[in-house]
Amino acid sequence: MASIDIRHDHGTSVEDAAARTRALLDNFQTKRSDLIKDVSWVSDTKATLKGTGFEGSFEVTADQVVVAIKLGFLAKAFKGQVEEILQKKLTREFEA
Repeated sequence: MASIDIRHDHGTSVEDAAARTRALLDNFQTKRSDLIKDVSWVSDTKATLKGTGFEGSFEVTADQVVVAIKLGFLAKAFKGQVEEILQKKLTREFEA
C-alpha cells in the first residue's frame, strides 16, 4: 500500500486534467531535479515517477487525479510535508 494516497477531484475533462497534471509534474521535476530523477508517462493519463527515497504514480481518471507514493524508510519522516505540498499544488491547479 502507498505511504501517500491522494484522490483529488479535477472538475474538468480527462484530457485537460491530464495536460495540467503533466505540466505540474514537468514543472516540479524541473524545479526539484535533485529529488525527482525520472517521470515516465506510460499512457496519456498515467505517469510513474522515481526519486530520492520514493517511487509513485499519478493517474487521471474520469473525475480525479489519483496520486500514490511509496516512501522509503528515511523519507517517511517527511510524509506530512510531502502530502501537504501535493495537496496544495493539486488544489491550486484544479480549484473551481
